[in-house]
Amino acid sequence: MENIILEFAASFASLMIGIAVHQFTGRTNIEIEQGHVAAIKDAVGNIVADALEDGKTDLTEIVQLATPYLLKSLPDAMAAVTPSQAAIKAIAARRLAELID
Repeated sequence: MENIILEFAASFASLMIGIAVHQFTGRTNIEIEQGHVAAIKDAVGNIVADALEDGKTDLTEIVQLATPYLLKSLPDAMAAVTPSQAAIKAIAARRLAELID
């Protein structure tokens, strides 16, 4: 049941990022590279792996670690996509579940 909830949350996060991309594209007629989304997901996954190595599994704490890192390391991606804290948390939850399983 927990995996189903995590899958739903991850799908919802992807949908929210997709909506943000669509809205931005619609307003500016500029295509946003999907690489931004992939970079954010990869970075969050790496942060989750590092946190897990340090014994941290609390998603709120992981998101608190991820947000400043993402803003500093991926400023263009974060500006283009602007994922919500909920989206970052959903991505982290999915990666955490993958690593724990």
